[in-house]
Amino acid sequence: MHRTALWCLALAACLAWGGAHAETKVEVLETHPAGESVTIGPRQVYSVRLAFSTAEPTRIWVRPWYRGEEVPTATSGSVIYEGSGEAIGWFWLEPGQQVDEIRISVGGAGRRDTALAVTHPVRLTGGSVAVPRADPPWIARLKQEAEERDASWQARHPPSGFGVLGGLLATGFVGAVLGLGLLGIVAPFVALRRWSGGWRLAAAVPLAIIALVLLNIMVGVAFDPTSHNLFPFEILMAGMVSGGLMIALWLARRFMRKRG
Repeated sequence: MHRTALWCLALAACLAWGGAHAETKVEVLETHPAGESVTIGPRQVYSVRLAFSTAEPTRIWVRPWYRGEEVPTATSGSVIYEGSGEAIGWFWLEPGQQVDEIRISVGGAGRRDTALAVTHPVRLTGGSVAVPRADPPWIARLKQEAEERDASWQARHPPSGFGVLGGLLATGFVGAVLGLGLLGIVAPFVALRRWSGGWRLAAAVPLAIIALVLLNIMVGVAFDPTSHNLFPFEILMAGMVSGGLMIALWLARRFMRKRG
């Protein structure tokens, strides 16, 4: 009996899930560039104009596929669509990438699950040379409408208290990291000027760490200009280590002076 009830509940959930997505209809109106077989230049945007009708707030995603697998490339995100109207999706291709169909999926505004709404067969190839072309007016119009839809949704659904708190915590964390990194760069120089004896020698250790990191970056770039593309983060990490050491030294020095 209990097993039968569980099966009924699972079936009802599946029907409800499928019915919710079935209420969203999507149709491909046109593409840019148009054509059944198109070559686009490297990172030139391929745009898809869509018509939609939905009974619930919905997101719409446009993804390129080739031989049953999604093509790994940059694709557009989605604002939340309501009612009916037109939408736009886009992606680009790297040289040599191919597409044999475009899959348009839909998903509720507050859910991660998606359902395939429609497929659009097309042969696309990523070329190595950019192809000059003018965008049709509907691209700018639909992008503007998407921005307006997003602004309207955000105005009607402001972040919850938890979301605001999370944003403040994230901002505070980033600020603390940057502050500690800056402290680690400046504090050793200040300590070298104001401290004396063994404390001055100890303050030279964090400074030596930063100097070694800078030397490593300069030597690496001299041999390979691309070896330290993220050098600001390397300097920041060294500054954080230096900052932590300087705080420890400052606390130890203060403790020793009180005891003395």
